[in-house]
Amino acid sequence: VGLFANRNHQGMLIACMPPLLAYLVVTRRGMSSLPWLAVGLWMLLAIFVLALGSRGGLILFVLSSAAVFVMLPAEARQALPGPRALRGKMHYIYPAVLAAGFAGFVTLASRTLAWQRLMESGQQADIRGEVIDPVLRMMGDFFPTGAGGGTFPYVFYRYEPTEMLSQAYVNHVHNDYLELVFEYGLPGVLIAVFALALLVRTSWDAWRDRTDGEQMMASRAAIVGLAVLFGGSVVDYPLRVPSLACVAVLFAATMFRRRVAD
Repeated sequence: VGLFANRNHQGMLIACMPPLLAYLVVTRRGMSSLPWLAVGLWMLLAIFVLALGSRGGLILFVLSSAAVFVMLPAEARQALPGPRALRGKMHYIYPAVLAAGFAGFVTLASRTLAWQRLMESGQQADIRGEVIDPVLRMMGDFFPTGAGGGTFPYVFYRYEPTEMLSQAYVNHVHNDYLELVFEYGLPGVLIAVFALALLVRTSWDAWRDRTDGEQMMASRAAIVGLAVLFGGSVVDYPLRVPSLACVAVLFAATMFRRRVAD
């Protein structure tokens, strides 16, 4: 199927791009045309995610773009245009303005596939919701040892309700947290919690960094990128796709780079 298993995965990769554009703009100040180029690229990415038709990708792209203003260093925040009385605080106002403006744009462009899928009625229920009940039973039956990695589609055949039988092939839960518990049981949960604890601790240190250096911006961009992929894991399985798994590893390595150097 190529680099991505479905449109959501491509949408999530696009949603990882805004913080990387912000990193380039802040750290490459010698290039006077770079901010305008970044704005043009962001607009192109916005068109891509709208044409893609991924609901998750659209929502995550808006949130990722809004997070750009929060991750800016103090000097860049002071340079944001706005009333003098609010100078330095505009990074809290711009995300709301951006989200509202983007929502208005999508409303006007309501003929796009992404908006149609967001507004579609419940006549065609999403199969993701129907999978949850049998998956919960599977989790209970195989806990605490788990069924083993990659076993979900084979075990699901035994639990799939007859009313769900169709030509559609359910290969994953489309909620990676539930699938992790089912396949890897308690050992997998403990490993995942330990890894997340390390990431949270490193993220906290990076976000409190006031050095305004290149490493600080790189860490914050990586935090937003990982947040996009972890958020996307609630409705899909981006970290099981090799292309996005590699991106996640690069983000994690960027976050831990300063700790290794220290």
